[in-house]
Amino acid sequence: MNPLKSNKGITLVEIIIAIAILGIIMVGILGMFNIAVSEVFTSGSRSEQTMDIQKVIDELQTENDWEKLDQSEIIAFLNAKSYYRVTDISQLKTFNAAYEGNYFVTQKTITKDGYNVTGYDVTVLKFFKNGSRTAQLTTFIMGDI
Repeated sequence: MNPLKSNKGITLVEIIIAIAILGIIMVGILGMFNIAVSEVFTSGSRSEQTMDIQKVIDELQTENDWEKLDQSEIIAFLNAKSYYRVTDISQLKTFNAAYEGNYFVTQKTITKDGYNVTGYDVTVLKFFKNGSRTAQLTTFIMGDI
């Protein structure tokens, strides 16, 4: 018998099973879509916070006319911007709602083209989403050591 000329149709049970399978697949796809949209917004927020940190670091350097800074000048500037200084890098992600974020300053010497340059590694971490998310930026600032 030719299947194209058959009078048999799809039964109600087959339709219900097909809809159930389609529903299960759609729930998974919509779940992934929800996560993706959430991560896009989080990524955008993290980018904004990173730009804010970059702005603070740029201000630190430009207000001092790109002169060599000592550690006390860096600390005073970041404290004035409502960042909290931590004395150990492991404390950097400790949230304190009274501050914009935390920072850590350590002395460092780098070698470039045979010259030693001494300065400070400054790591600034900013909290967002009530402290559940962070953005972090580390930069080297030439020091007056």
